[in-house]
This record gives sequence, C-alpha cells and structure tokens, in this order.
Amino acid sequence: MNSSSHTLTQRLKYCFVITCILAWPWLTPFGCAAPQPQLYSSSAISHQAKPSLSELCLPNPTPGSLTSEAEVCGLGEEINEELLHSLSQPPPLEGIDIETPAASPFDFVVLLSIDGLRKDAVGTATPVMKSLMNRGVWAEDARTIGHSHTLPSHASMVSGVDIGVHGINFNAFRRGFGRIRFPTIFKIASLANLEVGMFVAKRKLELLDDTGGALDFQVGGMFCSKVVRSASNFIRSKKRGIAFVHFSEPDAAGHLYGWMSWRYRKAVTTADQCVGDLLSLIEQRVDQKRTLFIVTSDHGGFGKTHGAHRDENKRIPWIAYSPALGASVIARPISTMDTAATVLQALGLPQARRSEGHAVMELMGPKPSALSVAN
Repeated sequence: MNSSSHTLTQRLKYCFVITCILAWPWLTPFGCAAPQPQLYSSSAISHQAKPSLSELCLPNPTPGSLTSEAEVCGLGEEINEELLHSLSQPPPLEGIDIETPAASPFDFVVLLSIDGLRKDAVGTATPVMKSLMNRGVWAEDARTIGHSHTLPSHASMVSGVDIGVHGINFNAFRRGFGRIRFPTIFKIASLANLEVGMFVAKRKLELLDDTGGALDFQVGGMFCSKVVRSASNFIRSKKRGIAFVHFSEPDAAGHLYGWMSWRYRKAVTTADQCVGDLLSLIEQRVDQKRTLFIVTSDHGGFGKTHGAHRDENKRIPWIAYSPALGASVIARPISTMDTAATVLQALGLPQARRSEGHAVMELMGPKPSALSVAN
C-alpha cells in the first residue's frame, strides 16, 4: 500500500470513529445500540443453601460461550456475597396480600421522569413545572441514588430499593440479565388488577417491566411530543392504575453540549412544553382530584456526563400535583426510592418486603394544612 492510500485509510477510520462518538447519544435513546432483553426467570432459591449460578441466572449459558459469571448474569461485577445474601432472602412479596384496593388516596398516578433534568434547571425557562410547584407540593432536597445513571436510577425509582437489591448496576440491555430482580410498582399494581403502562424514550427501560405481559409498553422515541402521543389514550381512558412516562431531551443535550449549556436549557424548555401537554391529558380525565401527577428525574449532570458522587448529578426535581392538594414545600430530604413507595401508598397498595423507600405521606392527608412544610 502506498503512502497516499495509507493516509486515506487512516482518515476514513478517523472519520468513522468521530461519527460513532457523535451519533451514539442520539442512537441510545432509541435503543439502537443495545441488544433486546430476554425474560428473567429464577428457580426457587433455597433459604438455607447458597444459591448456585443456574438458580440465579437463566437461561443457562452454553458451555464455552461466555467467559464469566458476570457476563452470564449481566452484572457489572462478579457475583459477591452481598448479592447472594440478598437474592437468598424470602421472596419480597411472600406473605403479602395484594388485592384490588377498596379505598385509596388516589385512583390513578402519572409518574413522569425527565431524563437528565437537574433541579436547578427548573426556573423561568420551565413555566409549566414552575406552575405545578406553585400549585402543588415539591421537595427542596430530592436526590437520586449514588449510581446516578439512567437505568439503575430508574430501577430504584420504580422498585424502591438500591442497586444492591434490584441488581441493575449497568446502563444498557444485557442479554443474560433479563428483567429487574425486585418487584416494581408495575408488578404490584398489576397483581392488584390495576392498569399499568410505560411510555418511554429509551427502549432499555423495558428491563423494568417485570409484569410478565401485563404492562402496556411503548417506545415513542427521543422526541417527547411523540412519547406524549403514545401515552395519550392510556392516560385519558384508564380508570385505575399507573402511567409511567419518560422524556429524554435534556439528557441527550447534556451529553452532546454540556449540562446547563444554552442548548441544554433549550432542551429542558422543550421537555417543559411536553409536561404541559401531559398535564392537558390529565385535565381531560373525569376524576382529576383522584389523579396524582409526579414529576421527577433519574439524575442531573455535570460537564457532559453524570454518575459521579457530586450534587450536580444527584440532585433532582420532585414535584407532586393534584387539584386535591394544596401548595406546599417539603423541607426534609426525599430519595428517588421514596417515589415507588409514594405511588403504591397513593393507590392503596402494599410495599414489598425489604423496600428502602418511604411514602411521602404529606400527599395522602385529607387537608393541605396537614402537610409538613417549610415556607
């Protein structure tokens, strides 16, 4: 190969690498770069004996096809004693009666997660969310988990436990893992014969569907307007249940241009407009006072990334709105794991054993004056 051909080849390789780096954040929300998940199943785990690999992760590997237990199970690290202990505990729902609630504070919950939305990005550029804060209940100090990446954080948001229990310490589809390993709000609600739906921008969130087919799962793509359209019929028509909605514009802009850059702020404004569209759907429901709308996020960001243990990554907005609530501020700290407990409490459903989250009971009282607030 002569020198000119070699130079051309090197340039083509360089252009290909740069194109992949720039395109990755836009492909990821669609799930283009991730393999499809397989359903997770587990045999009964003995409470006395240490579980074997085959008991923890199915389907079993073909001999010689995989190189480690971590690859088999889809974990980011080798199986350790802490994980084995967690998985060998009694099943989280064992002995818990889950029935259609005869009475509950609310009948329907719309849980919105705006991917990558920092708490300090909510302000003059987000008039809809500011309006919800003025009319509803919001937390001064809400934080996500330490492992502040999209999939682990959302897993904690809908399960009420940290990564050591739900097992998702990675941020993409992993074939050997299957689905989340702790009962989610969707699982519990579906067992109580309530309707459950997920309308998301990123397909990898399908790993959070542990209902075995009861969940209405739709990927609207990275444009929040399409996600809202995919959720519109479910939110308007279902009487009792949960609609989980996920927007991704702020996260994509943060990775490309940097958190708090003007392009990031523009993406946040776009997401806020979609919050308004979602609110319009809720206002079309005949039972508005029986519907709870929670707006939060999975993580923030700093520079062009997130995940490190710093405030910019962990502090998130947490806003709850319903015509049945008064305007108040919660002064005490709120964890993203409290979101799962709050949704279940709002629907009159029990939490699974070993849940780490605590319901925000300030939303459940009959009068706004009963709220614990800070002016």
